[in-house]
Amino acid sequence: MKAGRTPDRNRTGFYKAGIVVLGLAIIAMLAMLLWPEDGGTEPVLPQGTESTAASSPEETGGNTDKWAEGVVEYNGKRYRYNTSIKSYLFMGVDREGPVVKVAPNENGGQSDVLFVLVVDSRTESMKVISVNRNTMAQLDLYDDEGNYLGTGMGQICLQHAYGDGMGQSCRRTVTTVSRLLTGIPISGYIAMNLDGIRPMNHSLGGVTVTVEEDFSSKDGKYVFTAGETRKLTDDEAYVFIRSRDVDEFASANRRLDRQTIYLNAFFEQFREAMAQNPGKAASLYRAVEPYTVASIDAVSLAEKIYDYSFGDEDMLTLEGETVVDAEGEFEEFHPDEKALKDLVFDVFYIEEEES
Repeated sequence: MKAGRTPDRNRTGFYKAGIVVLGLAIIAMLAMLLWPEDGGTEPVLPQGTESTAASSPEETGGNTDKWAEGVVEYNGKRYRYNTSIKSYLFMGVDREGPVVKVAPNENGGQSDVLFVLVVDSRTESMKVISVNRNTMAQLDLYDDEGNYLGTGMGQICLQHAYGDGMGQSCRRTVTTVSRLLTGIPISGYIAMNLDGIRPMNHSLGGVTVTVEEDFSSKDGKYVFTAGETRKLTDDEAYVFIRSRDVDEFASANRRLDRQTIYLNAFFEQFREAMAQNPGKAASLYRAVEPYTVASIDAVSLAEKIYDYSFGDEDMLTLEGETVVDAEGEFEEFHPDEKALKDLVFDVFYIEEEES
């Protein structure tokens, strides 16, 4: 895919944490958090490059779990990297149907949901860092033959498009997210395509939600009324968590509210289903497996961290500002650099005690 190619611009577009980690791995992908409903404009791939390195990050080894040895000073305090931590990247990808490998000159799909699951075996706890898909980041660029061109600034969701739509796209996105988080190592990934939403909802026989505001699909076929409680069919779930008015600035905010409603309801019902049938996690994963690409065993991970703590305060987001680009076409999220660094030290480091 050539730099500058537009990736499908006109496409239709708290509990014990261990018991729901598979839900986190799959459900958070369901949201397609900033994916437009129909015919929305999407950011174009960067056209220029900032460097002309001979080898891509993949060829030079990318990031590793050996990172930042020794003591680091920040804001007058001394820190040491927490080596008990493992981090995993979860992605929701704007491609329909089961996952398939694409050629170098094709679009591998944008990762419109990005979050990092941070697991700390020392404190037996977890945190989740949500990354806005419009976050401006340094991307690795490739041409139509798959040759590495260098780097360029663009929305972080576009990195996945520079790849084969499978493991290659995921690994390149892992590198870019790690780079955004100042080089923090990421140990694995799971990605799910858009069409995994329906079988996921179906696996629980529908999810019951309470609607907080009036909302309808663009075609008027699905109408939701504030205050009503209803069990969502698979098609209703798809609309409820996906649709938004693409002509409204930052319209994803209200959609995110609906997705949070759905996510909380799914977690509760998934927890109840697990209590009755411990094999529910595996059956859920089998339902969405055709739509996923993974480098980790989500079911084993869920079993490993069954008793790890996780609460509302452990859901973290990057602070920053959403603006429209200089041409007035696309939204860009610019993270606050100090807030980002504060988050990194808070999550990934241990403060050294005074001797």
